[in-house]
Amino acid sequence: MPLVTTQNFFGAGFVGAGIRPMPDPMGSEVVQVRCPAIVNGTGAIGDVIPMAKIPAGCIVIDWQVDNDDIDTGAATIAADLGVIVAGAVSATAANGGKWLTASTALGAPATTIGHHQATAVINALARMSPDVAERSVGFVLTAVGAGAAAANAVIGLTLTYRAAYAGN
Repeated sequence: MPLVTTQNFFGAGFVGAGIRPMPDPMGSEVVQVRCPAIVNGTGAIGDVIPMAKIPAGCIVIDWQVDNDDIDTGAATIAADLGVIVAGAVSATAANGGKWLTASTALGAPATTIGHHQATAVINALARMSPDVAERSVGFVLTAVGAGAAAANAVIGLTLTYRAAYAGN
């Protein structure tokens, strides 16, 4: 059974991949989309949980993670969050750096908000560059859970993004 169950628009190679069509901003509007996923187990180190795609020519301006207790018991699960490149969360400035690094927030019910992070994380996201292609956003597990998630446990990722203007 896959770690996460969602509708799959990334293709057969990604089980439990991103779930929502991400609308393109029209003009100067800001778009916000919440992408939920149901968790089914403890996962393995290196598991990729793609949640959404940033439309081409857009940059993320904020994010929020809401989750149930994904790791019952000792809460040892940890994950990186950000743009996924080659099976890992990209730390490059063009992708906004890592939004979370080895975060243990998934180990208990929590809400984690992008603009409440350290200044370095906020600044890196503010300097994100647009890309000519869509980019996958999600989690990569850096430590596995001690116990399986409760039945129908949910991870939600809300992305707030806009079209880039003059490079940003």
